[in-house]
Amino acid sequence: MSSTCGSSASSSTFSTSSATERDERQPLLSAKRIVTLAVDWPTSRKIFVIATGVLLILNSTISSSLPAEATPYAMDEFGIVDHREIQGVLPISVALLGYVFGPIVFSPLSETYGRKPILLSAFIIYVISSVACALAPNWPAFLVFRFMVGLSTAAPYAVVGALFADLYSDPIYRGRANCAFLTFSTLETFAPVILSKAGIEDHNDLGGYEKRGLRQDWAAILTRPIRMFGEPIVLFTCLYLAFIFAIWYLFFEAYPIIFQGIYGMSPGRASLAFIPMSFGAACNVFVVVGYDHFLLQAKKRYAPWADIEEYRRLPLACFAGPIYVVALFWLGWSARTDVHWIVPMMAGFPIGLANALLWISLLNYLTDAYEIFAASALASSQISRSLAAALLPMATEPMYSALGVKWATSLLGFITLAMACIPFVFIKYGSYLRERSPFCQLLLQQKRSSHGNDEPILHLPGYGLSTPSTTGSDKLTIGSSILEGVRATFDPASSPQHPLKVILAGHDRGARICHRLCVSASSFPSLSITAAILLDIVPTLTEFQSFANPHSAVGYFHWSFLPNVELATKMIMALGGAAFCTEIHEKSLGGNAKGREKFFADNAAKVYASFFEEQSVVRASCEDYRAAAEEDLQAQEDDQREGRKLKVPTLVMYSERNLGRFFDVRGVWKEWVGKGTSLEVQKVGEDKGHYLPEEAAQEVLRTILEWWELLERQE
Repeated sequence: MSSTCGSSASSSTFSTSSATERDERQPLLSAKRIVTLAVDWPTSRKIFVIATGVLLILNSTISSSLPAEATPYAMDEFGIVDHREIQGVLPISVALLGYVFGPIVFSPLSETYGRKPILLSAFIIYVISSVACALAPNWPAFLVFRFMVGLSTAAPYAVVGALFADLYSDPIYRGRANCAFLTFSTLETFAPVILSKAGIEDHNDLGGYEKRGLRQDWAAILTRPIRMFGEPIVLFTCLYLAFIFAIWYLFFEAYPIIFQGIYGMSPGRASLAFIPMSFGAACNVFVVVGYDHFLLQAKKRYAPWADIEEYRRLPLACFAGPIYVVALFWLGWSARTDVHWIVPMMAGFPIGLANALLWISLLNYLTDAYEIFAASALASSQISRSLAAALLPMATEPMYSALGVKWATSLLGFITLAMACIPFVFIKYGSYLRERSPFCQLLLQQKRSSHGNDEPILHLPGYGLSTPSTTGSDKLTIGSSILEGVRATFDPASSPQHPLKVILAGHDRGARICHRLCVSASSFPSLSITAAILLDIVPTLTEFQSFANPHSAVGYFHWSFLPNVELATKMIMALGGAAFCTEIHEKSLGGNAKGREKFFADNAAKVYASFFEEQSVVRASCEDYRAAAEEDLQAQEDDQREGRKLKVPTLVMYSERNLGRFFDVRGVWKEWVGKGTSLEVQKVGEDKGHYLPEEAAQEVLRTILEWWELLERQE
């Protein structure tokens, strides 16, 4: 991880013989994209999206089950006499069959052409099909148009989680939006499509997502939801949700059997039995928000479990699964004439609550796990549950007739009990499954290539956007991973006899790593470090020794603050990681207007600061400063005592405004460079501050090139 202070997005260590500096790369996020993307829309626009989404999902929900109580009258209208029990479930079942095929088309296309055109097209088809149902001349035609209604209304359901992946980067807000089943609006939210409309065709910084044309790989696009059944997380989530969804629609047939058959209620009165289910489903909002609050409090206490990905979503499913099982047995065994009808009816409340929590928990987990492929993952779920919901209700009448209400409902309970183990398995093995998932690995590879494909992107534990280091935060440990990554990438066959030649250059923390690696060069026999470029640092030991001067101690207060890892992490997170990082940037920046403009260009500083909203990033940065105060400091004391010096040509550049106020930089470095070793020290003036690669990019580049040309002439 880059350090919190004195280390901008360019603060890295580079092998200049093999890779270009970050300044030459495509910015991580351009200013135009920060303004344009759905995740950065103003709150008012997001509210409009959410409000429109409420209407769309409500429309889809009502449309699928609308004929439930009206089916007998429709059959009378069309003269249906034979097999009325089976024919009676067809208006809902064929609509649900439409839900099976709709996601296969709509979800992957929404990942290719955006959300808006797909939703608009589907809504137009829905309007035409609904009118056609009203004007159908006969029963078969009515069923065909019901299928088209289901096909078109599947679109909002199919990509619900994908919208929130577009609209909300914060998983808390995305989860809360999902808990209300708020889906799409007619505003485009998919980033590649937004960028195309804005005239930005290079989407590599979106994680390598490539927009496809009509002629490009249609088979891969349209079969993606089917192929995702090969993912264990998708497969078992789909099985669980499919069965829960099928039970929901089965109740449209089972409730009349229970409340009309056992308690002799009229159809209208029996339909009121669904009210407790609705109340239970609505109450899920309180449970979800309550758990979010509990999770946030756990993170503030730095509870170890709070940083585990699976604990963000799955505990709600672990809670809801057993509740659903108990509620099914409650319904089945209390539905008898000697028990008041309110008792089995109230079983609907926990059924509705558990049903909603299972949906929210597992669909959010799919969305978080598959991100840009979320629409296809959710489409896989939609296909399976719609197919189950279309077929299982047809077995309701025969099953309840053969087994009776008690054992038919108990059979559902036993199967649900087995399914309830799935979230617990995901909590234990979910990380393992994601690490071995082809789609998750593809997503990770695309993220790593987000700066373009012109050069390899190294995975360097403990540095930048890579995973935290598990072996230490000291400069030698982190630097060793850098050099090993360089060697493995550019010349795996290098050896002491044929070493790979590299030049090390870095700013701030990167420069300190360069210093450590150059002094410890003998530890890397397969590499030949030929030169070092160090930007705006003095040795760590010198830095700490300078704190005897109160003026220096105030100017570099974070050096003594951040090594207190636990306390510093808590205090920074309380203030806000991005806010703290921004304050340090302002403190270290110079007063040169053009330099400041370059530093803030392309919103790079904003994006960089946003990383520090993550507790793990703040903690890793504090660990870096702790290592500087302990392992690194001890290593440099040993260097001085044992006479280990820099023995490669070295260029040092420093800010006259910042470092130059506290140190005789040239005099300091003379004590750390071996006799006869070339040392060039250059100051940067014009009120330019600590961030030399940004504030003085041209001057830094010119000085490096001139210095290198001089070295070549001397050779």
